[in-house]
Amino acid sequence: MKRSSARTHTGIIGMLCLIAFSTPSWGQLQITTADPAVAAGNQLSLTASGGTAPYTWSLAPGSAGSINTSTGEYTAPATVTV
Repeated sequence: MKRSSARTHTGIIGMLCLIAFSTPSWGQLQITTADPAVAAGNQLSLTASGGTAPYTWSLAPGSAGSINTSTGEYTAPATVTV
């Protein structure tokens, strides 16, 4: 019996998709969060420091979920297929 490698997860998303960011300066930039895990459908706040504000947040093409481009608040999708 062959098993499918695709599974749908509705629990904790252990790893965020690559989060891309841009800043108009090459200053040292640090990205932090209180907890790198987020439950499906919930939010995760990211904070930037260093570099030159304002920061613009974005996700890499094909990433799951969404991100507020000005606040850095990531919203996980309701389900993720891996």
